[in-house]
Amino acid sequence: MYIARKIQKDSLTYSLRESYLADGYLQSRSLVQLGSDPGEYIKYPGGHAYYFDEKLVEALHAKGIKDADNRLDDLLWHFLKPEVKRAVGHFSRRQGPRRKAPFKKTAAVYHHFDKRRVLFLKSGRLEQGPLRRLPAKLFQILDHKSRDEIEQYFLFAERILKPAEIKLYTYVIFDLQKQFASPLARRFPAAMGGEKMDAHFIDAICRLADDHAFRRGLPAGRGFNEYLARYVSMYFDNDFPEEDLTAAYVRNFMRDRRRFRFPDRPSPAMSLKAATRALGLSAAELKEMAPATLTRHYRKMAIKLHPDQGGDHDRFIKITEAYQAALHRLKKTS
Repeated sequence: MYIARKIQKDSLTYSLRESYLADGYLQSRSLVQLGSDPGEYIKYPGGHAYYFDEKLVEALHAKGIKDADNRLDDLLWHFLKPEVKRAVGHFSRRQGPRRKAPFKKTAAVYHHFDKRRVLFLKSGRLEQGPLRRLPAKLFQILDHKSRDEIEQYFLFAERILKPAEIKLYTYVIFDLQKQFASPLARRFPAAMGGEKMDAHFIDAICRLADDHAFRRGLPAGRGFNEYLARYVSMYFDNDFPEEDLTAAYVRNFMRDRRRFRFPDRPSPAMSLKAATRALGLSAAELKEMAPATLTRHYRKMAIKLHPDQGGDHDRFIKITEAYQAALHRLKKTS
C-alpha cells in the first residue's frame, strides 16, 4: 500500500493505492480517497496519543488490508501534528513494517530510466557510467512496486532537488549526453547547443512515452499526461547552473590527461625559454606576472586552441605544458 498524490483543479488530493500482481506483471488499484488533507483521518484523544479514523481502517479491511493500522502509521506520518511527531518519534519505527512480498521471488529487472533517476537522487552524479555494473541493491527501493507506485515514489523523492539541479536532473535521466560527441557533454551540458539539445529531449521523452516496458501496468488515463509531463516543465522552465566555460574546458582537459598519465615515465620538464615562447610572452613579462594573471592568459589561449573548438591539438598540449612549467617557476620564486 502507498499514498498517491494528484493535482486536480489546481489543488492537491491524496489517495491510498496498492500494487498487486496480475497477468504476470505489477499493476495498481485505488483503495480509498483521502481528499486534500489526509490529516483529517488522524484523531487526537489527548496528550500525545493518536489513532486513525475507524471508517478509514474498516474501509481498508474491506479491501483486504489486514495490518491497516501499522501501514497507516507509516504512510500518514507526515500528516501528524508536529508536536506529536516530536514526542513519539523516538518510539516509532519510521521505516514501517517490513513488507512481506506476496509476489513470486524473481530477479528484478529495473528500467534504465528508473535507475538513472535513483542514481542521480542518491549521488547527484552527472557521469553515471554503465548502469549494468551497478549493484542491484542500489535500486531495491523499486522492488515490488507497480509503475504507478514507482512514479509516486519519484514524485516524493524529487522534492530534494535544488533549483540549480532540476535541469541537470532531466539532462541526466533522459541520457542526453550520449547525443553529443564532445567529452564536455558529460560534465558541462550548458556548453552544448540549446536547440539541438531541446530536440533530443523531446525525442527522448516521446520514445519513453511509447515504451511498453515503461508504461506497463499503468491504469488507463495515467502515463504521459500525469507523470511524464512534469519533466517537460522541469526541462524547459529551468536553466543549467552558471559556470565558467573556459574553466570547464581546462578542467576537462586536465582530468582526461591525468587519466592516461603514467607515473613511472614522467615527461621531461619544459625549459623556461620554450615555455615563454609557447605562451607568447617574454621572460620579463612572465617574471612580473602573478600566478592568477598567468592562469587568465593561459585560459584565453586554451579556449581558442581547444580541439572541440576546431583548434590545433598538438599546440593545445604544448601551451598546457608551457603553462604548467611557467606556473611552477612562478610559485617557486614567489
